[in-house]
Amino acid sequence: MGVTEKIDLTKTYVQTAFRTLVGAVSYKNIFNGTANSEMGFDPSTGDEVYFINTRNNVVFFMYDDRGCLLFSRDQETLEPIYRKYNSWLVDYWRKVFDGLFK
Repeated sequence: MGVTEKIDLTKTYVQTAFRTLVGAVSYKNIFNGTANSEMGFDPSTGDEVYFINTRNNVVFFMYDDRGCLLFSRDQETLEPIYRKYNSWLVDYWRKVFDGLFK
């Protein structure tokens, strides 16, 4: 069975990218706004914000108050992060991650 993709041409999306130092971004406020959005609290943001570390090719995306995603081109880049923050992993995905890094 094939994948069906639905395209909605009635909405406009604005995408902005900029390069800056981490210290110049109020990332704590962005994380707080992302978490608050799902819960209906203020201040909140409905925007999707991706942090891209060009030095080590890692992308960080906090999707809501429950968690985040971390992307990389290769497993070796993510393994030290997996080991350091292993206790943060949700049990639902634990077997998958353990299979990748053990």
